[in-house]
Amino acid sequence: MQPLLGDLFRSRGLAPAGKEEQERARNSLPEEGPSLLGPDLSGVSRIVLQFEKKGHGGKRATRVEGLPFGAEALNSLARELRREMGCGAWVEGGTLLLQGDLTERLRDWFEGKGAKRVVISGRGGSAG
Repeated sequence: MQPLLGDLFRSRGLAPAGKEEQERARNSLPEEGPSLLGPDLSGVSRIVLQFEKKGHGGKRATRVEGLPFGAEALNSLARELRREMGCGAWVEGGTLLLQGDLTERLRDWFEGKGAKRVVISGRGGSAG
């Protein structure tokens, strides 16, 4: 490979770096950049989680309110939560809904992502 072309490929991460560059990369800290795994939750002051037993065709659901994001960011977050929680998740009217009672797991997950305050609201709906 020609030196100039090799430098171009290495700068784009398409070719293996030389020993000196590999050592420098190993010792450096990872760069901070925008997260590709959903919106930043550290700026959210309060998230409310509410377990519901009614209004979902007989299914139980957990409602997540207080997320100040647009539709695209909420859909991205729903996609991430589907993978993380192993359940169905969708956006409905600006709130996020997940199948099942996931209030405790979601509280831990949101706190781990940097949310300042996560509140579990009183149990809603009737037994059914």
